Amino acid sequence: GQFPLLLCLTEGNVWLLLPCRDVVAFHGELSCLTVAPMVMPPLRQAGERRHGDESSEGLALSLAAMARRHDLRTARYDLAAEVQEQDRRVAAQEKRLGGHPAHAWRDRKRLKQKRHRLETVQQELEDRRRRLNDRIGRHWRMVLSLIDILRHFACLQELEITPAGRVVSALRGDNELWLGLALLSGHLDHLPAPELAAAMEAISTEVSRNDLWSAYPPPPLVMEALTSLRGLGRELDRQQQHHGIATPIWWEPELTGLVAAWARGSSWDGIMAKTSLDEGDVVRVVRRTMDVLAQIPHCPGLNEPLRRNARRAHGSLNRFPVREADDIAAAPVVTPDMATPDPGSRGGFGERK
Repeated sequence: GQFPLLLCLTEGNVWLLLPCRDVVAFHGELSCLTVAPMVMPPLRQAGERRHGDESSEGLALSLAAMARRHDLRTARYDLAAEVQEQDRRVAAQEKRLGGHPAHAWRDRKRLKQKRHRLETVQQELEDRRRRLNDRIGRHWRMVLSLIDILRHFACLQELEITPAGRVVSALRGDNELWLGLALLSGHLDHLPAPELAAAMEAISTEVSRNDLWSAYPPPPLVMEALTSLRGLGRELDRQQQHHGIATPIWWEPELTGLVAAWARGSSWDGIMAKTSLDEGDVVRVVRRTMDVLAQIPHCPGLNEPLRRNARRAHGSLNRFPVREADDIAAAPVVTPDMATPDPGSRGGFGERK
């Protein structure tokens, strides 16, 4: 060949034209083979190959015999003792694996499918276990956050409930702490019954309507009380955001005038003529307000004027059609006395003549 190309003959009687960089090692310690005259193939490009003929077959056989005798197939760096030992271990392990009883099993495709299904179920089980642990941890963190918030507002002292905490625990609503703090603040103590009903509606009820409209303006006393509560609501909101609590803090004065008007005795038709809400929405708002007002008299720790006004406000709102059907059915019904039939009249209970 032409330098740097080498013309090589393999033990399989194949001529190759290779560059010098493809040579791994020279075996100079071996005796040279006698090369008889033979026909060289006309190879020109690196990597080109051609099968030898009868003239090169004898030399190829001699190469094969020498390769078997001197292990020319294994690179020199693979003949180290530790490498050979590892090679024997790998061969022994492959032999043991080849004789494993699993190779005698039938329907390997089905076994493979079952194995894949088992791995899928195990992965799903692990994912669900991780999500469960996350939820348990999240709920526990929420409990700890609520404890910190209650401590901040003096509803808990360490883990002991305080009088303020008893007021909060007696309430039920979207945010019992907000309701309890508002009732304990003193800003609602001296409101008349209609204004108290309106103020409780503002801090306990939300009407999510874009077209909300009411011709009744918020009463001045109610707005004064709600403005005084605004700072307390902001502080509660800061504490909730700091601890990652997303409980709503309602402050909605838009319908306070309507609720106060209903508490003062306005007619239902007059109320509905001055608002964009449907009758069902108005009934829902008033009933939710009544529900909060009904809880106030049973809260320990609140002063008596506030509890008394809450009873009055609840009674003033509890009129038809807002009044519950059970309350209407339980109310006494006055009927005229039935006339006593004449025993002697025809068709009566007396003896017919």
